[in-house]
Amino acid sequence: MIFYKTIRFRIALISAVIFILISTIGAVVCYILIRKTVERAAFRQTESQAYALLDRIAVDPVLIPLPQADEAARIELISSDSVHVLFESPQLKQFKITNRLNFRHNPVVHVTKFVDAETVLSVFFTSTRPEIAETLNRIAWVLGITIVFSGSIAAWLAYLAGNIFLQPIRHITEVARKIHLSERPQQVVEVPQTYDEVQQLAETFNQMLIRIGSEVEKQNHFFASASHELRTPLAILQTEIQVRLKGGNLPEDIQKLLENQLAETHRLRNLVEDFLMVSSLKNPDLLLLPTTVKMDELVLDVADRFTLLLHQRQLRLSIDLDANTDSFDVQGDASKLKTVVSNLFDNAIKYAPETDLLHIKLFRNEKKQITLIFENHYHGSGIDLKALTQAFYQTDTLASGFGMGLWISRRILELHQATLSLTNENEMFCVQIQFPFFPITD
Repeated sequence: MIFYKTIRFRIALISAVIFILISTIGAVVCYILIRKTVERAAFRQTESQAYALLDRIAVDPVLIPLPQADEAARIELISSDSVHVLFESPQLKQFKITNRLNFRHNPVVHVTKFVDAETVLSVFFTSTRPEIAETLNRIAWVLGITIVFSGSIAAWLAYLAGNIFLQPIRHITEVARKIHLSERPQQVVEVPQTYDEVQQLAETFNQMLIRIGSEVEKQNHFFASASHELRTPLAILQTEIQVRLKGGNLPEDIQKLLENQLAETHRLRNLVEDFLMVSSLKNPDLLLLPTTVKMDELVLDVADRFTLLLHQRQLRLSIDLDANTDSFDVQGDASKLKTVVSNLFDNAIKYAPETDLLHIKLFRNEKKQITLIFENHYHGSGIDLKALTQAFYQTDTLASGFGMGLWISRRILELHQATLSLTNENEMFCVQIQFPFFPITD
């Protein structure tokens, strides 16, 4: 699962974006209000300094107190017919005469007073205040850092909340991942009493599980019933054809026809037997008949049954029984384990190239587990190893069979708590079975 595509990540991202957007708008409004308040306070303080300077100026004789190093002023004596500049700081020479100027947060104020009925004393005054800009910059930085930090906290809290709220959905996902359409679903999702969409989803999912289980059960019953119904007539038909062929004195075309019918009848009987096996393996109440099974004798017995097919395909067989293993006994159902080994022989003979060597190894590994390995060459196209153990899957659609052998084998081995692993490297196909450790008793 890609982290940035999860719902939790999206919830956290959207929450952080919305929180940062709203916080930014609020911070900008607060900053503007603070800046205006600071500028008004600075203007009032500068205005007070300007009036103090104005009160200290004398006109007759002219007596002008010099501004401080951080101050600037322009003093004018205005009469009805002239404007006489008494003093002007260099910083103000380029300024137009206005009542309010913002000189980098240093307001320029204009104050006046009447000297007499026709003469006005005018003062433009400003005072350098670097602390105003520093204060405003510091406030902006604090607001920005607060927004980012708060947004991160909001994203983290939203992620945790999403993790809690999505817990039922993850549980539903885990249940769904364990469901196979080929098996009746056994697990039901616990319905949270939240009275929201999650509860509705859990209830709907349980209803779906019930419907799937019902359909799977009907399917299994159909396979079992149909297989039982077909088993007897197919056996009778096969026997009649065999008797007719043994009778002899048949025309060549009739004998060829009966041989083809016998082959197809045998193929249908194998299909029916596979269907019966599939139906029984899907039954959750299936009981095994465990006994001590000698795997070396079982492998040799099955190999003897496939001697004719091996000869027809011109395949060579090598069975390697480890001389250092004193016992090849496992605990299991002998008939079902024989089915597994028969399926492995059948697959190897079916897909191995002619004149190839079918190599079988049986030994006890370092964990004292009995291990059975089938190896043969395979020159076909790429094999989907995961799909091989699915029902009705075939690597070659033109090959005989119905693609259930490895599925049946895997299911039987699961019931025996054994493992089935497949590998295909360098055109060598390998099937390995590991049985659980079975302590040897004298």
